[in-house]
Amino acid sequence: MCSKCGKEEETTEHLIFKCVLTRAIWWNIMVWLKIPHNEEVNSCEEQFQRIQACNGSKEWKKIIMAIFMITIWHIWKSRNELIFNGQNESVTKSVDEIKELSFLWIKERAKTKNLVWERWKDFNVRDIIK
Repeated sequence: MCSKCGKEEETTEHLIFKCVLTRAIWWNIMVWLKIPHNEEVNSCEEQFQRIQACNGSKEWKKIIMAIFMITIWHIWKSRNELIFNGQNESVTKSVDEIKELSFLWIKERAKTKNLVWERWKDFNVRDIIK
């Protein structure tokens, strides 16, 4: 059974995309990124296709892709924390940690060095990311 919701078999697709708790994480991330989120996504492939269909520069799409990869990694890490350490993280805490980690990672890796947290936390960065 899923370690997060306890309702379905814990497959990779269920844990990352279909679990009610991880869907809430994705919903919050999509709202933060200002990406339409009215369709259900059930796999990495569907998620990556969604990115490619979005309007935005190549650099913007690379940043969105990085955030999605960080989200997937965080969901897996959170699952392991629950299983191995008994620590369950709220959706809000997960989303906050994904925002913080993605900011730190992208600020250090992106060619654009003028990213600031105050704008990042609301993802008000389209004019910076060209």
